[in-house]
Amino acid sequence: MIKKFITIFATCAATITLSAQNFNYNFDATDTDAWQNGNLLNSGAAILAQNPWVITTVDSNLYASNAAGFSRAVFFTSNDDTFDVGETITLELSYKFADASLINTGTTMFRFGFKDTYTNGTAAIGMDINATPADIRIKGIGESNVTVGANATQDGLFHTYTTAITKTAVANTFNLSISFDNVEAASYTVVNSTLYGATRLFPVLDTQSGGSKGGALVDSFSSTVVPESSAFAATFGILALACVVARRKPLA
Repeated sequence: MIKKFITIFATCAATITLSAQNFNYNFDATDTDAWQNGNLLNSGAAILAQNPWVITTVDSNLYASNAAGFSRAVFFTSNDDTFDVGETITLELSYKFADASLINTGTTMFRFGFKDTYTNGTAAIGMDINATPADIRIKGIGESNVTVGANATQDGLFHTYTTAITKTAVANTFNLSISFDNVEAASYTVVNSTLYGATRLFPVLDTQSGGSKGGALVDSFSSTVVPESSAFAATFGILALACVVARRKPLA
């Protein structure tokens, strides 16, 4: 019975295509790329990165690092991945300023988000990480600043930055939210016809000015898709049908 169910489940599952723009990079030996100190990020199997992006050892730990301004790394997902109406993609970044003492004025230190082509370039929607000598500020790209952490630039710790992007049923419209250390700071709507018409989006890391103000250290970067609710319903419906068929159909 169990063997029969597994066979039916596998057959049904093969007919379902849910978006799968999922990845998780720790930028160390645990990744598929098995990173080592000195590796160029561009040597990864699914990353198009400008050469200043490199794997660096700091305090015996490996990180993706960059000490050049406006340097980008674009992440590739498999050819059958899509971004459909109702779906939400969440990007989560663990990042810190390599040397916060060099931040002498308010500036955009880092940016991450999405673009519609697998070519080097900055994100069109997502989050900017700004900093002054006193605090960290985050904002949606093109939105007003939101202060989210007094003196956080001076604590020497990694912080978690998250942006969640939902493709709505309204033409050319996305809902976005941005969070700092798992606390939502802002939510807003973005209109972007180019990205809306794209069937795929590519996650991007961009050093902005921060690369030349002490550099950037990235501990981890992930992308997670939550499919539209009807896709879940269809999946569970097919699984339920598989159970019924497995129970009723006599074994050969």
